[in-house]
This record gives sequence, C-alpha cells and structure tokens, in this order.
Amino acid sequence: MPSSKASRTVLVVEDSEDDVLLLSMTLRQANIPWKIATALPDGEHAIAWLQNAYLSDKPESRCEIDLLLVDLKMPRKDGFDVLRWVKTHLPGRFHIVVFSSSLVLSDIVRARELGADFYHAKPVSTEERLEVVRYLERCLFSGELPWNEDDATRHFESVLNSAL
Repeated sequence: MPSSKASRTVLVVEDSEDDVLLLSMTLRQANIPWKIATALPDGEHAIAWLQNAYLSDKPESRCEIDLLLVDLKMPRKDGFDVLRWVKTHLPGRFHIVVFSSSLVLSDIVRARELGADFYHAKPVSTEERLEVVRYLERCLFSGELPWNEDDATRHFESVLNSAL
C-alpha cells in the first residue's frame, strides 16, 4: 500500500462528467493533496489505463496511483469488472474506494469481496463530499489512524448495517 507523502495520485473511474467535476472542485476546496491522474468514463478504459500504467514494458508509460476511486454502475465494463481485474492483476498496489449510488446489500458485499477498502454512497451536498474526502485522507494517508484489514472489515460492517 502507498505510504504517506506530499501528494497522492488518484485514478477516477466515473461515467458522470458532473460527478468528476464536483469531485475535482471538492478536492480543491478541501485543500488535500490529491491529484487526479485522469478520469475515465468506464471500466474498459480503466483496465486499459491500469495495464499501461503498471504492466507496460515501456518505462515512460508507467504511472502509479495511490488511490482508485471507482463507480460501480457504468457502461461497457462496470466497476465490478475493474475491481475483479485489479484483484487478479494488481492486488494491494493501491487503496480502492467505491463511490456508488447503490446501497444494495449484494453490491456492498461484492465490492468488499473484490478488494474495495471503502464503500460510500455518492455524496450529494458539497459538505458531504468534503467530509468524505477528508475522512478518506485521514484514514488512508495521514498516519493519524492505523488502517488495516480489520479496519476495512469494520467499515464495511458499518456500511452494511446502515443499508439495512
């Protein structure tokens, strides 16, 4: 997993341009050190990008990320396809956060089984978005809180309980 450093590189996989724009604005407003490497509209593009960034024979193509922020419901290949591919080819290389409008229990459980560290319903308000990205920064990168498999399990149990 990535260690604490000045800035973090984030790959955003989201089919809504509005959601990408809102996230970008929120990151600037929150003043946290996340840099969006790129935003991709579907899982097919994301898998191709990750293959190129991590598995390419060309050093100039390499670009490692600290965080994969992925939506689940997208055209072509969806977020589950991306999670499955990452779990098979790049396990443990970066943190994974699912932002989804789905609070379907099977989606939450499946995302966890496929390696997601966090699962959040897409924040609606600016204040909610700020709160979520600041919380993720604290948990995943600040060193203030230890983050391990048990923490991820507790997070998902909390998400599941709130969805019930």
